Amino acid sequence: MELLVELLDTEAEHLMTLASAKGTSAAQIAHDLLSADLRSSTSPVDDQTLTLLSQWAEEDSTDNLEELARRDRETAEFMANVEAARLTFPVRSR
Repeated sequence: MELLVELLDTEAEHLMTLASAKGTSAAQIAHDLLSADLRSSTSPVDDQTLTLLSQWAEEDSTDNLEELARRDRETAEFMANVEAARLTFPVRSR
């Protein structure tokens, strides 16, 4: 994809200086900087979230049948309460 970016004169000069110092084009420097920024703005959050979810799953894992049955009862009770609240407080259409 081609993208036209307007830079201030000082930004363009800085970009050209970086390109010259690295022996590459200003377009390549801009591409590298943008790619690195995009990766850093999305990856860490996703990785941290996945790590946290995995940690929670590991902490909650059990083979204890009594604990699994208790969790099932707790979930069923919660869902029954949600359904009761839904029936008690119906959403009104406007």
